[in-house]
Amino acid sequence: MILKKRKPNSYSLNYIYTDDYEKKRIQKQKLLNTAVSSWSGFVYQGKVAIYHVLKKISNTGYELQLDSLDDFAILNSNASIISMHQVKAKKSDSFSSYKQAFEQLEDAGSIAKCDSLFFHLAKEITDKTLSDIEIDFSSIKIYLYNSDAYCAVDQIDTNIESLIIKLMKTVYFPEDPSKATPEYAEKARQYLDNIVVKKLFEIHQIIHDGILPET
Repeated sequence: MILKKRKPNSYSLNYIYTDDYEKKRIQKQKLLNTAVSSWSGFVYQGKVAIYHVLKKISNTGYELQLDSLDDFAILNSNASIISMHQVKAKKSDSFSSYKQAFEQLEDAGSIAKCDSLFFHLAKEITDKTLSDIEIDFSSIKIYLYNSDAYCAVDQIDTNIESLIIKLMKTVYFPEDPSKATPEYAEKARQYLDNIVVKKLFEIHQIIHDGILPET
C-alpha cells in the first residue's frame, strides 16, 4: 500500500512506504506472473512434431510418440526408435541457455541406443556456430527448416501449411489444384493440430482415471 502525503507547500507529493509494502509488492508480482511461455512452448512442441511427421509421411510404418522418450520421438511398427527430438522455444540466442538440454538429449540417446538425435530451435543461436555445436555434440544434428537452423514460434504454422501445399501438389492430389490452396492448407493444419490435442486429452484422462501412471 502506498500512502500519499502532501507537503505543506503543496508543490509535490511525497511517497511513504508502509511496513507491509514489500509484502504486498511481492504478492502483486506473483499475480502478474504468467505461464503463457510454458504453455506456448508445449503447443510449439506439438506443431514441430507435426512438421517433422509431414516430412517423413512417406514412411507408412512410422509412429509419432509425444513427450515420453523425449519431447517427441519417431518409432517404427516394432517400437524401435527411429529418431529422438528435443524442442526448445526459448527467447535466448545464447548457447549457454541450451547447453544442458543438449547434454540431456545426448544422454537420452545413449541410454535409448539411438544415434539419430535432433535439436529444434525457435531462435537462432548467435554466439556459437552450428558446426561448432555439432562438433561438441557429435551425435546431435540441429534440425533444419529448409536452410534455416531455427523456426520462429510465429512461423511454424506457415511452414506446416507450405509443406501441406507441396504434398498436395506433388504427392496426393496433383490433378486437383483446389487441394493446394492456402485456405485448404490452413484447414488441414488445424485438423492435424486437433488430432494431437485430442490424443493428449485421451492420455490425460487415462492418467486421471488411474489406469496408467504419468510415467
